[in-house]
Amino acid sequence: MEDVVKNLVSLAEAATEAAKKSVADSFAVSADAEDLEAAGMETAETLLMEAAGMELSKERVDRQQVVPWMRFMWEVYRVVLDIVKSSSKLELCYHDTAAKAFAFCKKYNRFLEFRRLCDMLRQHLALLVKAPRNAKSGLTHDVQISSPETMHRFLDIRFTQLNV
Repeated sequence: MEDVVKNLVSLAEAATEAAKKSVADSFAVSADAEDLEAAGMETAETLLMEAAGMELSKERVDRQQVVPWMRFMWEVYRVVLDIVKSSSKLELCYHDTAAKAFAFCKKYNRFLEFRRLCDMLRQHLALLVKAPRNAKSGLTHDVQISSPETMHRFLDIRFTQLNV
C-alpha cells in the first residue's frame, strides 16, 4: 500500500508540474485563487467577462489549466493523510506526505490550505492521543503515540510546520 500511495503522490506532483510548465509565462501561478476548493466555481461576473472577451488570457489559462491540477494535488495530500493516519506500517508514509503537503503550501503560497493542513494534523494527533480511551467503542489505532520514534516524527512535523 505504501508503494501505491507514493506512486499516486508522485504522479499527481508530476501532473501539477506539467500543467504549471505549460503556462510558462506565469510567475506566481494562480495567486488570485484564495481557496482551491472554491477556485473552480464560476461566478456570473467571470462568465460575463469571458463572454465579452475582456479577461486576460494568462489568468484564464491559469484558472483553466493549473488550478484544477493544484486542487487535485491538494485533494491527493488530504485523502492520503486521512487514509494512512492510523496505520503503524504506513507511519513513515504519513509523515513524508505531511512534509510534502507543507512544501506544496509553501511553494504555491497556499495559506488557506496550510491552515487546513495544520488543523487536520492537529485532529489526527488528538485522535491518536484519545485512542486508548476509545477502546470500548472499537475505534483503535495501531500507531502508538507513546513510542519514542513516533513522538519524534510528530515533533519533526510540528517543527516543519513552524518553518513553513
